[in-house]
Amino acid sequence: MTTRIVRPVAQIARNGVRRYHGDSKPFKWPSMDECGVPQGSWKEYYDKKQKLFNMQLVGGLLFLGGAFTVARMSGALYMNLGPKLPEGYVPVKYYD
Repeated sequence: MTTRIVRPVAQIARNGVRRYHGDSKPFKWPSMDECGVPQGSWKEYYDKKQKLFNMQLVGGLLFLGGAFTVARMSGALYMNLGPKLPEGYVPVKYYD
């Protein structure tokens, strides 16, 4: 009975390393042959990406401007541009 327990433990201890995958394929170091080769014009790709980035920039600025305008008009945003003047206040003219 003890041999049934001791034998598998001894086999595992003897190996020292668990091998979950078979050694059917030896490890092969990557080389430059596996890298992709550029194709097409870099200028066309660059212009296409810049067009997308510029559209995102304009869209973001429009959204920011719209959100700021809505917040300002709804009263949720107070800009502290100056003190609130009392009702009926008439500004003094220093120059004629």
